[in-house]
Amino acid sequence: MKKSFLSLFFLFFLGLSATNGLAQEWLPRNDDKKMTIENLADELIRQDVAHWRVVLAQAIVESGWNFDSYLFRRTNNFIGMRIPYARESTRVGSFKGYSVYATWQDCVKDIKLWQEHNWAGGTEEEYIALMHKIWSESPRYYSAVHSVIKRIDNMPGIAQRENLTQFSGLMWQAYTSFNDEENKNDL
Repeated sequence: MKKSFLSLFFLFFLGLSATNGLAQEWLPRNDDKKMTIENLADELIRQDVAHWRVVLAQAIVESGWNFDSYLFRRTNNFIGMRIPYARESTRVGSFKGYSVYATWQDCVKDIKLWQEHNWAGGTEEEYIALMHKIWSESPRYYSAVHSVIKRIDNMPGIAQRENLTQFSGLMWQAYTSFNDEENKNDL
C-alpha cells in the first residue's frame, strides 16, 4: 500500500510541476515542418531573406548538414543568433547567451529582422565579409561558407531555386502554392 501511495504521489507531483510553471514553456516545439536543406531554402526565399544562399550555407556550417547540432536541437536556432538588445526579435527565451525560438521558422523571421536592422544592402560577397566579421573571425569560417555555397549550388533541389531569387517572398509563396496544386492534380 505504501509503495502504491508513493507512486501515486510521485505521479501527482510530476503532473503538478508540469502545469505549475516549473516546465519551461519556451522549449522548442516539434509540430512544425521538418528542418531540411530544401525546407530551409524555401522558407528563406518565402520570407525574402537577403542573400539566402549565404544564410543557408551558414546554417549548414553552424548546425551541420543534418541540422543536428547541440544548439539547434535545444533552441531551434540553426545559425547561432545571440540575444538581441536593440532590435525586435522573435525569440521566446535564451540558452547560454543564444536566442531560443518556438520553431525554426521563427529563427528565419529573426534573421530577417536582424537584416532589416543591421544590413543596408550590398553584394553577396560583402554580406559574407560582414558575417565573417560578426559570426567568426576564423579564416576557416569564411572558407567553409564559400565551400558550402558551392556544394548547395550543385544540389538539384537548390539549383532550381536560384532562378527564383528575383521574386519576392509573396511571389515565391504564390509560385509554390500553384505548383503544389498542379502536383496534386497529377496524382
